[in-house]
Amino acid sequence: MNSLLKVNDLKVHYLLANSVVRAVDGVTFDLKENEIFSLVGESGSGKSTLAYAIARLLDSSYVRIYGEIIFNGINLLELSEIEMEKIRGNLISMIPQDPSAALNPAYTVGEQIAEVLRYKKGLTHKEARDLSIELMKKVGIPDAEKRYLNYPHQLSGGMNQRVVIAIAMALRPRLIIADEPTSALDVTVQARILELLTGLVKEYGSTMLLITHDLGVAAEVSDRIGVMYAGKLMEIGSKEEILEKPLHPYTQALLHVVPRFHKKKRRLKPIAGMVPNLSSPPSGCRFHPRCPYRSKECVLQEPLMVEVEPGHWVSCNLYAMEASYHA
Repeated sequence: MNSLLKVNDLKVHYLLANSVVRAVDGVTFDLKENEIFSLVGESGSGKSTLAYAIARLLDSSYVRIYGEIIFNGINLLELSEIEMEKIRGNLISMIPQDPSAALNPAYTVGEQIAEVLRYKKGLTHKEARDLSIELMKKVGIPDAEKRYLNYPHQLSGGMNQRVVIAIAMALRPRLIIADEPTSALDVTVQARILELLTGLVKEYGSTMLLITHDLGVAAEVSDRIGVMYAGKLMEIGSKEEILEKPLHPYTQALLHVVPRFHKKKRRLKPIAGMVPNLSSPPSGCRFHPRCPYRSKECVLQEPLMVEVEPGHWVSCNLYAMEASYHA
């Protein structure tokens, strides 16, 4: 499949008064056309920063972005804000983490969908209203004509998330970036929202970048998974490779803290230590202070990302040394 998005050596630094936080530090990956790619990792690993950097939604007054973000052959980092505005919404849309914070409490939910259609497509008020109601029905909101006039506080969290999805999908974008789209919802609602979202992505022929800390969610919907830790990508592979044949010690550790009820009873193994301070990250491999297999090379040398099997990449000195030996 052709790549819709290529992220090359991306670095995102937050400029603070007395330090620089390297929230994303040299990340490279690509998204294929029509696939669902999940980025997983602990809170503070840089997943959401990466997502907002792709959409160019970070405040340039205190954020510096380096590298390349190639979308459909165009480097988004070279575009002006006016040029980016034509892409954002039309070709790239975001679904934020908290629908209650994303929606304006002073406007009805229907008006907030219709505004996108009027502004981006130039529809009349009636045309935008009619299409908004159709979108609300599409995302499973009952009594759409009535709900069109409701304010966000009058709807449940699940219904508000459906409104946010309707806004994101209104223009049938090629890339959907979903930042923890179910984390603010009840467990019983999460599965229905994920089923709705993935169904719309496939129906519209879109590509989705899903940001999540939940391996269960990633396992349910992904074609491929990337594992992030402390601003770095540790491993990339198919869903089956990451979940059944994890190579990086961090990926293995993440899987050991997930309950698996269909397997033999075993104790969960917490990951020792804490996520590092990214204003002064550890030398060598970012994970080495918490890794049970660390060696002297891990402390001194930052590992390269190597392809162990076709499409299965890992950033670990053990595999980097093996690749160097075989070369």
